[in-house]
Amino acid sequence: MFVRIQLIMLKEATSEEQTSAIEQVLTTMPEKIPGVVTWSIGHNINPMFPGDPLYQIIWQTTHASLRDLQVFNTHDFHREIVWPYLNKDDQRCIVQHHFTVIYETSNLETNI
Repeated sequence: MFVRIQLIMLKEATSEEQTSAIEQVLTTMPEKIPGVVTWSIGHNINPMFPGDPLYQIIWQTTHASLRDLQVFNTHDFHREIVWPYLNKDDQRCIVQHHFTVIYETSNLETNI
């Protein structure tokens, strides 16, 4: 399994409406792009850093294979719908900075 975690820092002038729009797009990605085993989206509530967190949105996806992850990253939906929010050269960009970590695990478990 390959886990992809993306930390998203929004621009200061980003409205609640714009924040909701990017969250909605991220939420619909697994329906539009094959190869996503699990996913989650949430807000950074790290108690170690009081006040506004540096990264506001945390977006996580899990993929069964590296190929599935590659398809996810290069899919038309990702490039045409999601990327404008992240691409600083696009006037629709609302993200100041984003940081992505990908790691491989063979023993992903959920303890609920």
